[in-house]
Amino acid sequence: MTDPLAALLHALAYPVVRLVSLDDALGLPWLIGGAVFVGLFAGLARLRAGRRRPRLRALVRLIFPRRVWWHPSSRLDYRLFVLNSVLVIGVIDLLIVGPDAWRAWTKAGLTLLLGAHPGSAAAGPQPWVIALSGLASLCALDAGYFLAHLAMHRWPVLWAFHKVHHSAEVMTPATEWRQHPVEFLVFPLVYGATSGTVYGVTAWLFGDAAQGQALGVQTLLMAAHLATFHHVRHSPAPLAFTGLWGKIFHSPAHHHLHHSSDPAHHDRNLGYLLSVWDWAAGTLVVPTGRERLTLGLGPGETGHRTVRAAYVAPVIEAAALVAAPLRRWAAQAAPWALKKASRRAQATGPASGL
Repeated sequence: MTDPLAALLHALAYPVVRLVSLDDALGLPWLIGGAVFVGLFAGLARLRAGRRRPRLRALVRLIFPRRVWWHPSSRLDYRLFVLNSVLVIGVIDLLIVGPDAWRAWTKAGLTLLLGAHPGSAAAGPQPWVIALSGLASLCALDAGYFLAHLAMHRWPVLWAFHKVHHSAEVMTPATEWRQHPVEFLVFPLVYGATSGTVYGVTAWLFGDAAQGQALGVQTLLMAAHLATFHHVRHSPAPLAFTGLWGKIFHSPAHHHLHHSSDPAHHDRNLGYLLSVWDWAAGTLVVPTGRERLTLGLGPGETGHRTVRAAYVAPVIEAAALVAAPLRRWAAQAAPWALKKASRRAQATGPASGL
């Protein structure tokens, strides 16, 4: 049984430990990879345009503008990063049904319905099977992210929580953790179900060892994303993938446009790594990288400027949204209940006194 004190100390140390860990998306090696990617991308873009390569000082200003990194919005992001890190590792992770559970349920269900698949007993699948299975696993995770994100934008109760993230007025990698704790439940629950289901299908078709190798392929692809443009999504550098590439991959500029306060950009570019889901759903806007955007919530929306507001205001708003139809139902049901009680009283006559 886990020592409660050790678990508490681990949770409290997690915000610092994760910054130096390769196992965490916010580890310094991945952050450095993102900065290098910005430099290479910007340099190549200038060379293709026939201009001189950018100087180091210009690149530093592009990646680390003081007005962004010390903006009041960013300072709130840093506080939420620390508090949410403790909450996620200490509480929220314990509530999530992850992909391993979905893998087991899917494989068991397929075996019960269809029996053991002959391929699952094979000595080892072909490398192309492993590669395609790993790619399918990554696509399933990405599709789950898109579905959860779509729900966050389309359902008012979930939007009450998600707009904490959209209230950011500037962005740094810490903005990734400018979220309400409810989001840290919803997203993993959805993409855990989609990716875990594909894991189960792979395990049933080709065996547990094959599924493990496919997961290794997925991990390598995700590592490539983390080491390049993952953290640039929430950064001051609007690097754009255009043309066909912009319809396949979700570039940092795609996500910058998603955070725009312009109503024309609301509910657009909901993807994570891939843009194909937005393309299919009609929610894709391929950016040029030259857009002048104001980030934040749109007209009529209230932002979040304190930790208390970020945590409490969404709960109050969501509760009001849930209560409103219940009040309407009660208002409609009350006259009907009174009429029914009146008819019952008339049918039985006055009660006799004792």
